[in-house]
Amino acid sequence: MQKSRLIEKIAELLIARKLPLLEDVRDESAEDVRLVLVPKSRSVDPTILMESLFKLSELENRIPLNMNVLSMGRVPKLMALNEVLLEWLDHRREVLQRRSRFRLAAIDRRLEILGGYLIAYLNLDEVIRIIREEDEPKPALMERFTLTDLQAESILNMRLRSLRKLEEFEIRTEFDACRRRRRRSRLYWPPTKSSGRPLPGKSAR
Repeated sequence: MQKSRLIEKIAELLIARKLPLLEDVRDESAEDVRLVLVPKSRSVDPTILMESLFKLSELENRIPLNMNVLSMGRVPKLMALNEVLLEWLDHRREVLQRRSRFRLAAIDRRLEILGGYLIAYLNLDEVIRIIREEDEPKPALMERFTLTDLQAESILNMRLRSLRKLEEFEIRTEFDACRRRRRRSRLYWPPTKSSGRPLPGKSAR
């Protein structure tokens, strides 16, 4: 609480005669905070005086804590403060790891889709022919260009006119950006398995 408010509270206790061991309180603060507590006499025990101040004033704030904690999120246990802090740190580490795994999985998925788009761009005429002529274009695309299910599905979900607007430079730029993001986000344990493929090189259509 504020210093002035604390002095006011102690003064109120003095007027109400609830601090019989204390004679006066003075504010001698300059750059730092300095409160002088004047005892009734030199025989007053400082420990007892401070205990009474802690108890009756707001010189000390006490906060009750329930230390019954679910250890590892499962086992109820009464813990000391240091154990609670360690449990909290473990929890935060797990949350950060989960977020990192989620981000890596999203990057891997995008890399896989971009790889499929690039294959479609490099073989655009054949992709369009298969989509237009085949009764089941998805398995035909997967077999013809060794695409994954996600890549084939992503290509089929595009409009043909959008497919013709694909730009190889833009795809490669985003692909490289995702690769860099993945390297920066890589964790210290084995990452989630990526179904993406290396960036395809140019091929004749």
